[in-house]
Amino acid sequence: MIPKEDVLRLWRVEHRISSQHGGQVGSDTAWIDVRVDDPPDWLKQYGGSLSDAIFALSKITGFKVKKVREELGEYEA
Repeated sequence: MIPKEDVLRLWRVEHRISSQHGGQVGSDTAWIDVRVDDPPDWLKQYGGSLSDAIFALSKITGFKVKKVREELGEYEA
């Protein structure tokens, strides 16, 4: 997870994040395109796997994350 302040700095100052519309001169939407199996070095400091991110978000929001095994159990007959 990247804090908003860091997104703005990485987008507007360091240009490590591009704009979705209009390239680097665009000003409406930041765009991050990442290969999850090989994130760029500058992004690694913000976390690990997607699974780690889900659990970190659950701590912030209070939403209880279920493991896939638990989720599938709800649909078994």
